[in-house]
Amino acid sequence: MKTKFLIIIFLGFGYFSIAQSKKETEDWINLKLNIFPVEYEDGFNIDEDILFDNGTLYYYYAWDRTGSYYNGTWSKLPIKNIQEIKFSKDRALSGGNSWIVLSFFFKENSASNSGDLPYKVDEKSITSYKPNPGHTRIQMRLHNRFKEDDMEKRMEKALLHLIKLYGGNATVQKEPF
Repeated sequence: MKTKFLIIIFLGFGYFSIAQSKKETEDWINLKLNIFPVEYEDGFNIDEDILFDNGTLYYYYAWDRTGSYYNGTWSKLPIKNIQEIKFSKDRALSGGNSWIVLSFFFKENSASNSGDLPYKVDEKSITSYKPNPGHTRIQMRLHNRFKEDDMEKRMEKALLHLIKLYGGNATVQKEPF
């Protein structure tokens, strides 16, 4: 009986020692998510970046319509507050663009925003954040290569692992058909 108990402990220790750390998981997600930007054909230059850093999801969304006017916002959300993750497809009303949408769903009053920034800001800590009541979703558009490169399942696994490491409990929302 003691031998079986020791084997179970040894195998359990081996399993947990192989799991990636918070930092390793955040670094992998940051690297993989931001290399699939959507390319637009309608004159818009949209910059979307997600950064996972020390228990917080930061999302930067900015657009440049004319080449001289930039406007954007930073949003931040504690990773443990993510309740659902969903991958879906979307397309532009005109121009033929299509993309993958990664959505993070969370409880109301969990996220905060920086407000509009009149120029491109690359640093999440430069700005001040204010609560954003009613905000329950952060979405990032990804190039269709994301799915072609078989990243969806790997990203789901990494995101769920990271959320669990920070004390959350999220699910992946799937289409019924």
